[in-house]
Amino acid sequence: DIVKLVLLNGLADDEIRKEVLGTTEIDTKTLNDSVALVDSKETAVRAMVIEAPRVAASSYRKMV
Repeated sequence: DIVKLVLLNGLADDEIRKEVLGTTEIDTKTLNDSVALVDSKETAVRAMVIEAPRVAASSYRKMV
């Protein structure tokens, strides 16, 4: 439980921390489930950052 608390409180991204701490029943999840949840949130954020320039370029081409 202490390791899980350190993990959750030590998240660098404030948005991810808010989402994870706001998750239903986060207190009853196992450490592995909590790590998987954080990992999925971080993966989603990275995917959005990678996709953003591609989407912007795609929109630009349609306007021209």
